[in-house]
Amino acid sequence: MRKKFLSMALACALSLSMAVPAVAAAPPSELEMAAAYVREQGIMTGDQNGNLNLDAGLNRAELAVLLTRLRNGTEELFANTGYYEQGCKFTDVPAWAKLFVGYCVRNNLVAGYDTLRYGRQIR
Repeated sequence: MRKKFLSMALACALSLSMAVPAVAAAPPSELEMAAAYVREQGIMTGDQNGNLNLDAGLNRAELAVLLTRLRNGTEELFANTGYYEQGCKFTDVPAWAKLFVGYCVRNNLVAGYDTLRYGRQIR
């Protein structure tokens, strides 16, 4: 039930990010409330400046991070880093994401386009 709610909140946050009008001094929008929720739950933490960038596209490496967090897998991930790093054989995954992609591969949440290419964009 909690996973469904988190998935729904994330989906709402991402889809509403494209249609939110700018209104000064208005009550929080659904997007703002959803963004606050995913930040509060640790699902999304933002970039180096803390910005969630909900209007930007999501790449597959970022998706692996979100899937890991939605499954509450970060504790297991960091307890077994060697195992999950070995799970990522893809040559096109940035270093910061290899652990997360490896976790998702080992848990059958994602797959690559072939044995060496994970792929960059969600299409």
